[in-house]
Amino acid sequence: MDKDDTKAGAQERPDAGDVGTAQKGYEKHLEKARADHGQKLDGQLKALEKLSQKYEKAARKGADAAGLDVEAMRADFQAAAEGDQDGALARFDKARATWATRLDKAVTATGVDPKQGAAEAKAVLGDDVPKELDVAGTRDADRLLSATGLVGYSINIGSWWIPPPPPPPPPPSVSTLTIPKPYTLGSTTGSATADRNTGRLSSYNNVMVGSQQQLASVGGSFAADAAVRRIRVETIVDASYWTNIGAIWGYASAEVILNLKVLDGATLRGSQRLSLVRTISAVLWVSSDSGSGAYTLACEFDHAYGTPKTYAALVELETWAGGGGLLVISPATASGTATPRNVTVTLMR
Repeated sequence: MDKDDTKAGAQERPDAGDVGTAQKGYEKHLEKARADHGQKLDGQLKALEKLSQKYEKAARKGADAAGLDVEAMRADFQAAAEGDQDGALARFDKARATWATRLDKAVTATGVDPKQGAAEAKAVLGDDVPKELDVAGTRDADRLLSATGLVGYSINIGSWWIPPPPPPPPPPSVSTLTIPKPYTLGSTTGSATADRNTGRLSSYNNVMVGSQQQLASVGGSFAADAAVRRIRVETIVDASYWTNIGAIWGYASAEVILNLKVLDGATLRGSQRLSLVRTISAVLWVSSDSGSGAYTLACEFDHAYGTPKTYAALVELETWAGGGGLLVISPATASGTATPRNVTVTLMR
């Protein structure tokens, strides 16, 4: 077995022209990926808007009956979202503790069962909720529907994530390379950051109105010679993540995602997507969710035997935040950091 676990050899290391072409292909792919996911999110936000309108009368009734000062509450949660990134989670938890008792009284005074609101909010996500864990009697079923307000739903996918199984034994002829640092490919949007020297990605995404994506990515290109039949790309990513939602009136959504992508130009050849946490809300819903871990992402695909090609492999940290309403009191924050330990390519001949 021919095996090289260090770095790409000179014959497998693309030149500057190949790197530039790979970067252009990746940027073209991002345009479509951003539009596709944005369209899906906009559809979910419209569904949340309908829920906020459905429950607004009951929510206002509950707030009035409980003497909830919604303007003061809004100011506290907005200030928590708009400060510096490092202290945001602590500020949000402090604001939530300040208003928890009064918010619970308002929810009770609505006369609406919070489980009904949670179930309706969950239905908005559709296929975004992993079906295999949503079964009565499983270790996660009850936690998935825990209510923290009147209408909302949060699922911390990263907290129960199980790494994919190891690959089967390689064929007789295989070579392994590690894409070296500093990384030559990547992208950032909004205030997200990507350090190509270390690979560290960071995003702090918060909005009150509308929806926005932030993305940070790093990676590199590699060459597959004519004898290659199949390719596997794998990475271990150290990540931390959290979402904050403070929806009093209006509606909000926040999500943190890890992606591994392998592209041939602008064509996606292999990928794995892991949504770490997803929170949505509509009226009288205040929650935060957080976690951290080391996540293995991997994908495999067939290479066109007889045709040498250069591919791009990238690790992405992607966050989405959105919200709106007639009277917008719904700050949403999605934040995360991610650092790939390495990006390993296995070429099977």
